Amino acid sequence: MTDTDVSKVYFEDDNCKTSSEWEPLTNVTCTATNRYCSKYRVSTVVCLCETDPVDQIDLEVVKQFCFFATKEVSKMNNSNKRNMLYWWYMTNTYNICGKGTRGDPPACLKAAIRHAYPSKRPDGMYKKFIPGTKFAAKPKSKTTK
Repeated sequence: MTDTDVSKVYFEDDNCKTSSEWEPLTNVTCTATNRYCSKYRVSTVVCLCETDPVDQIDLEVVKQFCFFATKEVSKMNNSNKRNMLYWWYMTNTYNICGKGTRGDPPACLKAAIRHAYPSKRPDGMYKKFIPGTKFAAKPKSKTTK
């Protein structure tokens, strides 16, 4: 699978018609006793959305490192920007990285990203994270001399 193929998979977000794959925006707030962002063996004292706010992330910088971001940020729709931010936080905060390795972002982080870059769908729904969904890695070819 090429980077362009992966880009299409990541960015299909607002186009899918299957209703079971969609969820509404859910507002959540981290509290001292319930940290949604304390996940994947990362514990936080203060909510990640406060210490590393979505609105202060420079998408131009993130794009430089995001392997599936093939469009200029100015030409990306909100779905593209959301997926790029999910990738950035999951890679840099939770160390969930590598092709085919995925994790569901914490509820507080999903809500913050979705507020910053809302759905353009008429029903206002967002693509759900589906556990176990992996992207096939490119088969390695053996070369003989």
